[in-house]
Amino acid sequence: MGTDRPPDQAGVLERVAGGRWCWALLGAAGVVPYVVSLRGTFVSDDLLFVRDSFGLARTPWAFVTATFDIYYRPIYALSMAADYRLWGGWPPGWHLTNVVIHGLATLASFALLRRLAPSRGLALLAAVVFALQPCRVEAVAWVSGRNDSLCTLFCLLAVGWHLRAIGAPSWCSRVVAAALAALAVFTKETGLAVLPLLALAEWFDGRTGGRDGVGCRVLRLAPAVVASALYVTVHHLLTGGALWRVCVPAADASSGFGTALVALGHYAAMALCAEPPLSWAGPRLADPLASPWVWGGLVAVVVWLCALVREVRRCPAVGFSLAWAGVCLVPAIVVAASGGVFAPSSLWSGRYLYAPAWGLCLPVALVVHRSYEGRRRLTRHLVAMGSVACIAVCVVGCLWYGSSSRFWALAAMRSPDWAMGQAGHGESLLRSGDPDAAVVALSRAVRLDPARGDYAVLLARALTESGRPGAALVVVRRALALPSTTPWRALEALGDAHAALAEPCEALRWYGRALRQAPHPPGLRPPAWVGRFTPDATAGSLDTVILARLYSSAARTLEALGHLSEAAEARSAAMELRAPASP
Repeated sequence: MGTDRPPDQAGVLERVAGGRWCWALLGAAGVVPYVVSLRGTFVSDDLLFVRDSFGLARTPWAFVTATFDIYYRPIYALSMAADYRLWGGWPPGWHLTNVVIHGLATLASFALLRRLAPSRGLALLAAVVFALQPCRVEAVAWVSGRNDSLCTLFCLLAVGWHLRAIGAPSWCSRVVAAALAALAVFTKETGLAVLPLLALAEWFDGRTGGRDGVGCRVLRLAPAVVASALYVTVHHLLTGGALWRVCVPAADASSGFGTALVALGHYAAMALCAEPPLSWAGPRLADPLASPWVWGGLVAVVVWLCALVREVRRCPAVGFSLAWAGVCLVPAIVVAASGGVFAPSSLWSGRYLYAPAWGLCLPVALVVHRSYEGRRRLTRHLVAMGSVACIAVCVVGCLWYGSSSRFWALAAMRSPDWAMGQAGHGESLLRSGDPDAAVVALSRAVRLDPARGDYAVLLARALTESGRPGAALVVVRRALALPSTTPWRALEALGDAHAALAEPCEALRWYGRALRQAPHPPGLRPPAWVGRFTPDATAGSLDTVILARLYSSAARTLEALGHLSEAAEARSAAMELRAPASP
């Protein structure tokens, strides 16, 4: 096959894959399309995961602490704590960490594919597909989506080192593989898939001539089994069985099967049809069966499986890749079919495909490579032009979609009844300087989830900035009665509303109470003048970005009242909080 190819085209991929700069170019392919995400800020879950939950004080207790009573992700928590030490409250730094993780995952993907693929050129092509697949954008562009990319990075490294331990047995490689598997498991619940992935690596070794006995293979898998069992046990003890409550399918088997089929079609559309950049034509959750994307995805799954039956027999690596996709996709489909609290978001969330879509990279690259090796010159040219066009679409899609504001606008449009999506969209609008549109989105979020006080606080801020401070006072006073409200944020919103009503003394009173309640980072304490305005002090949540804004608001109010030295002190504290923490 491919014997009549021109000599100058025969080994172009092999030459590039074996070149000195291959790794650098591949890393750039994984990083450059997502640089636009550095302009993003903290939105939605970031307010909870980034700034409220993973402060410096909780770092030593990450392995014995559950977050919000349903999550147990200690490695993810430690990565957030490390970012806080490195970047403080500077959002671009957190986004940069996400981009670097994706770049490392791209390199780890190439390292693993070199062990699996029939040639280095094919491995390089598959790694480029991994780097540029648009369904990965959410996991890279959204700070809180880091758990998927970080978990996948550890899975790729664990399987790669496991294959190395099979090919060249040594205690070092076995220990490293076991440690990486444990890191994957303790990063996110879906990291439990690393155990069947390591079993797939053993299967792949058997298909390619490995002669190790069953006992030896079981022994190699034992550390991953122990790590998985330990994780499940601790997760159950700390969260009261939240893992099972989220992942148990619906009682109605037929309904659950239908929803799972819809989820499969939707995920296939996102993975194969580059759906996120074209997401304005995507399905609404209210009627997913009416979407051509779902049915197109199901048809694509059938066509691809039929086309790859022969390739699976000829190339065991294709079977390994497809099995990888199936294993990693099962948790997302189960959650989507369960009808639980995470079902709405899972249907449109591309980050759930970060790990499963890796299994499609090698089959896609193999089909392109086989077509290019065809005997007809026209076929080669069409495949080459089609590949360049697809890469261009992927890069443009990543650049367009890699903004947190666009991501939440998409979430609000696709899931109009999802309160968190509406709140995230409203906050993005508020940060971009459109308070009137933010009021509409946040009002909808409050109607959908009236028990969530922080949504009401955001609505109060939007009302104040849109020139309706009187309405903001009513909303935020109601929010203070809700147990889900972060008190000092609500007090800050009260101060903003009174400041907008030209009541500086009342505004400073609430600002002072908020500053007394909000804990400060190490080395920075509330100044003495705060105590003159409010004598009470309670514990709150760590949030340097909002704390800096609060000090700035207090400084403006102090200036209006003529307290210039206190105002200068408040502005100095705001500047110190806004500056990135020293590494």
